[in-house]
Amino acid sequence: KKAYGIQRISLPALESVGGDFEIEKNPSLASIQGLTRLSMVGGGLEIEKNPMLETLPDFNALQTVGGDLEIKKNGALRDLKGFKALTSVGKDLEITKNPRLRSIDAFHALTTIGDDLEIEQNASLRSIKGFGALQMIADDLQIKSNPGLDALPEFPALRSIGDELDILGNGQICQNDLNR
Repeated sequence: KKAYGIQRISLPALESVGGDFEIEKNPSLASIQGLTRLSMVGGGLEIEKNPMLETLPDFNALQTVGGDLEIKKNGALRDLKGFKALTSVGKDLEITKNPRLRSIDAFHALTTIGDDLEIEQNASLRSIKGFGALQMIADDLQIKSNPGLDALPEFPALRSIGDELDILGNGQICQNDLNR
């Protein structure tokens, strides 16, 4: 079988991107390597529509994303880890429509989201860990249509949601989870 297009991205010395950093619509992309020094993205970071991409780099040096952080429509993505130094996202943090995503264990240092936190339509998602330092979401918190999710993530430091809190259509989540 012949593969077309980019199969691997490697940027080991990259430290910052002043604008948007988009990795989108790469039908053969299986691997993203390096990015161990990337500490700042001034605009959005979008990883979207890469059907062969099973894992992401850890992005463990990344501290700020000025725009949206979107991880969407990556058909083979199984686990989301890392982002250990990320403290702020300027706009939305979206993790949506990743049908094979089983777990999220990331964003442990994240304190502020400038717009929405959306975790939606991830058919295989079973667990969400992280978000323990998250204090403020400027707009909505939406955890919707994740049929495999049986427990809500814990948000022990969350003090403020600017607008809506929507927990809808998620597996066996019950009222007791909301009262934790």
